[in-house]
Amino acid sequence: MITAQTVVLGIIGHPIGHSFSPQIHNYFARIFRQQACYAAFNVLPEHLGEAVAGAHSLGIKGLNVTIPHKQTCIDFLSRVDKTARRIAAVNTLVYEQDGYAGYNTDHIGMYMALKAAGIDIRGKSAVIIGAGGTACAACVMAADKGAMEITIANRTLEKAELLADRLKGFFNMPITAVPLSVINDIAHKDIVIQTTSVGMNYPEDCLIESAGFFRGVSAALELIYNPWETKFVKMAKLNHIQALNGFSTLVYQAAASFELWMGINLTEGFLKQAAADLESLAKQA
Repeated sequence: MITAQTVVLGIIGHPIGHSFSPQIHNYFARIFRQQACYAAFNVLPEHLGEAVAGAHSLGIKGLNVTIPHKQTCIDFLSRVDKTARRIAAVNTLVYEQDGYAGYNTDHIGMYMALKAAGIDIRGKSAVIIGAGGTACAACVMAADKGAMEITIANRTLEKAELLADRLKGFFNMPITAVPLSVINDIAHKDIVIQTTSVGMNYPEDCLIESAGFFRGVSAALELIYNPWETKFVKMAKLNHIQALNGFSTLVYQAAASFELWMGINLTEGFLKQAAADLESLAKQA
């Protein structure tokens, strides 16, 4: 039951109607008997600053941030966590007296999703498709967790080069940028992470045109979960690649956000069960 003591949480993005985050966080609140409720807010880019200021004025304790606000939102925060600054994008806002503090839990979600599936990125060659905020989180995760090398493939080479150059300031490892047009020619690609939204609105759209791309790939993670299987995931599975959609990443990054807001710790055992329960709900939706 919602009362005057109920903690209000939410997610801001545009569009937002596809988001499964309210079901996840309200599930966490119910299971852990937290007096909290979580809602989705559609915020146009030109209203982002007003929305963040208004949410803070209303005392909203925490917000998730999704496309297209993860990078631009930083301009409206009072403080940004060190890892989020390295990624140059936030996905979690935590209420503080002077404003919201920005964090990024996307990298945690990706790592936990891979780990739960038995995929170890340590010592592997990682290919990151895309060069936005989520791609940067994927690169930071791969570097932090011991990847041998990282290749960033993007339609606009200049954007990939800017990301690679910035990351080289933090990590002493091979980080290469290539145009998407030569992605089939990448020599080493053990694990592929597809971070763009291509395939979300049009399931048959795919940045990978040839099944030959998957030769030598052992695992693929795409950060889209609606639709459940895009063409990218289907192609990977047809080539006998262990392929994950973005749902488990969503659950694990949501759990990390919930921990920041509510000051509790969620065990790996609980989160595995939660991911399974929530997956069943998502497939019925």
